[in-house]
Amino acid sequence: MKYDIVKLDQDITNTEKELNRLVENKVEYDKLYEQSVVTDKVIAKYLEAKQYLEQERKRIVKDYSELLDKPFRLGITIEIKEEVRKDFPNAKEEELNHFSNNVYVYATLRAYNIDEQDIVEQLLYLNNRYFDEMQEDGIVKNTKITGANLEYLQKLNDKYMKKIKEQI
Repeated sequence: MKYDIVKLDQDITNTEKELNRLVENKVEYDKLYEQSVVTDKVIAKYLEAKQYLEQERKRIVKDYSELLDKPFRLGITIEIKEEVRKDFPNAKEEELNHFSNNVYVYATLRAYNIDEQDIVEQLLYLNNRYFDEMQEDGIVKNTKITGANLEYLQKLNDKYMKKIKEQI
């Protein structure tokens, strides 16, 4: 079963608009009731899709929380965030937090010699959750950390992987 969560979200918006239009036009109760039932069904389908996708993500992603949740995590992620903030001063706090967390996850899992494919799956999971939370009309808007090239990312990874290895 495949879900298009963005389309379902748009369907909710459309059915709610129709319901509001009917209320504004003071149509008879039966038509209002029918439209509210349609809206409820669309919302239920959306919630079912969100639950299904979350279960699928959990099934795919391995649990590395024991490796990631170390006493030094907060300090390292703050350090990463401050360094990235200097390079991307216009980035919003949410974007900095997400980016810094991704660098931490990548560097930590590399420090523990976790398989690259597992690391990619972890980062895809984190990015999908971030995009779900931050998107507007299917697009994540106002992102500022778009100029981070491979060389920049490698430099961050090498620096923080070394620091993490010193602590584990």
